[in-house]
Amino acid sequence: MPPNRKKRKLGGSADAYVKYSGMAIQMGATIAIFTYGGQLLDGRFNTNKPYWTIGFSLLGVFVSLYSLLKGVLADSKQSSSKKKKLKRDETNK
Repeated sequence: MPPNRKKRKLGGSADAYVKYSGMAIQMGATIAIFTYGGQLLDGRFNTNKPYWTIGFSLLGVFVSLYSLLKGVLADSKQSSSKKKKLKRDETNK
């Protein structure tokens, strides 16, 4: 195979699938890490009920949702600016 072979670009839907699958995995990992931290604190402070676990898991949910919304809104702005640019280019032809 030639060394200067061009990389094949994924289609639009496949690219979005990979991106949003990564976001879902990131959400799960964030929640799991926060929950594990809460469990460690519950064990360290010897609490009767899992207050730290509940609090940290909820915090993990909010942090992951914030990250997800931030990423989706950035994609939305980027795609709308691309559409505006394409529309402008078509009218200038």
